[in-house]
Amino acid sequence: MTPFHHPILPLLCNTDVALQCTPQATLPEPPFEAAGDAAVQVARAIDDAETRFGVRPVGMWPAEGAISMAALDIMVRAGIRWTASDDAVLRRSLGDLASPTSALFPRRVITPSGSIAVLFRDHDLSDAIGFTYASWEPQRAVDDFVRRLEERRLRIVDTHGEAALEHAVVPIMLDGENCWEFYADNGRAFLTTLMATLADTTRFAAVSCSQATAPEHVKAMPDLTHLTAGSWIDGTFDVWIGSPEKNLAWSLLREARAHLAHALAAGQTSATREAYEHLLVAEGSDWFWWYDDRHVAPHKPLFDVLFRARLTAAYTALQVKPPDVLAATLYDAVMHQGRTRVAVSYGGSAMHESDLIAHDVRLEQSGDWQRVVLSLRRRPSEQESLTLVVTSTDATERRCRVHADCVLWHSPMHDEGAHYLTDLEVAVYLHAERSWIVCVQEERGSVRTFTTELSLAH
Repeated sequence: MTPFHHPILPLLCNTDVALQCTPQATLPEPPFEAAGDAAVQVARAIDDAETRFGVRPVGMWPAEGAISMAALDIMVRAGIRWTASDDAVLRRSLGDLASPTSALFPRRVITPSGSIAVLFRDHDLSDAIGFTYASWEPQRAVDDFVRRLEERRLRIVDTHGEAALEHAVVPIMLDGENCWEFYADNGRAFLTTLMATLADTTRFAAVSCSQATAPEHVKAMPDLTHLTAGSWIDGTFDVWIGSPEKNLAWSLLREARAHLAHALAAGQTSATREAYEHLLVAEGSDWFWWYDDRHVAPHKPLFDVLFRARLTAAYTALQVKPPDVLAATLYDAVMHQGRTRVAVSYGGSAMHESDLIAHDVRLEQSGDWQRVVLSLRRRPSEQESLTLVVTSTDATERRCRVHADCVLWHSPMHDEGAHYLTDLEVAVYLHAERSWIVCVQEERGSVRTFTTELSLAH
């Protein structure tokens, strides 16, 4: 079970918590802060699970494994006895005290409202199932998995002694995406072989999270009074906050939440109830996930449309005029400094102008980021190719291949990205430079190339 609308609980409590794991991050100012909403998201999830399954759950997987001390305290108050995150969060929390066996034991974390048991996901073994073993022969994959389990078992014995095995655990928690569709027969052979192998040995036992976090196991290791906030993606919150678009989304959510608080104080009960439902949905993690430049999909722009629609609906319910920024994509809202636009002209091209794809390129800037936008006359067909090459002054090349339904992006910088900004615009996000050499190539039988230098006009 996760919090109801899959929000990042620590960021709901206070977005400044991201500084714990990324001290240099640029965050929304003032911060978004709605710990009460985080508590509602947890409570609704528990009630919904009890309604569906007839049992009140005592454990919770927080969305994206994101935890903080404030989020853990909310879980404790809601009756949650165990939760989990990634081993990277524990390593960051322990610092120099971290060891290769630190994450192989459940830990009791002490919050102001009481204690909660926390499991720390074995990142490597979990991802081996999620992303590696699908292409392996099932027996070979199982043999590799059990070999790696045995390595962990021996490490525990060498460090803590044989008796520690009774309390040690290897938490296997798969990514939320369905990995089994990439396995033959939905992973049936792998899973059957794996469970049969684990059942036919005295070295390992498969247990539930509730069993692994029973009091006698949690007491085996020292209690923790502090955990550094983080998620199971690099132990940080960078995917959901820190870039201009993501920070603007949090700020807009904060402003809408402030209008809701004002309406509540004025006693507008029915209006606030409707607006609150829209804002709870807008607090979900995936809106901010898709504002991240590293994530590319054909329908990515729709998430921006839907997020703005939720905020607009909240304002409408409160009978307040929505801010003008919600009328257009947030990608455009953050790019404003010295926009430069150059028309694409191939000069002497045998292609008839009406058949050309590229229309113009422009350069925009927001803070330490720049965006090169390629405007299209139309989408390329299956028989056509369009390539955008952007080169910095140090001759480092970024390349974007544009297809009718997607873009393929390559950059030596892991946090740069590209996607369809609108139906006829492809955006490339780059660390700011003084100028760029931009090359546009169209190919349909023959290649036509347009090259220009773009720099900001001040």
